Amino acid sequence: MLKPIGIGAELFHKLIENDCYYVDKTPFIRTVFKENKADVMLITRPRRFGKTLTMSTFYDFLALNPENPGDVSRQENWFKDTKIFEDKEFCAKYMGKFPVIFISLKSVSGNDFIGAYQQLGST
Repeated sequence: MLKPIGIGAELFHKLIENDCYYVDKTPFIRTVFKENKADVMLITRPRRFGKTLTMSTFYDFLALNPENPGDVSRQENWFKDTKIFEDKEFCAKYMGKFPVIFISLKSVSGNDFIGAYQQLGST
């Protein structure tokens, strides 16, 4: 049976759990941590270019388990077939080690600042 294509999928772990096709972009995580020297990174791409999926991949890789800090079994299961997982030293240092805040502004829209700001407060 063919794998499903996760059209419109936004969450990395859902793509993996549903055994969907996934183009492995996990080396980007290492690039950000090892090669990026900026204090801030701004990722701008047109709509539907995978910005939310990329953020979700970072979240799923970096976020600690609040019920059991130090337990990275979820991440190991999700990332076991990815390129980043081959770098054991990097994974030991970063995987599941951080409290992460993930905010998507995808559903916020408005014709002006006030309209967008009001929607932001109601999401």
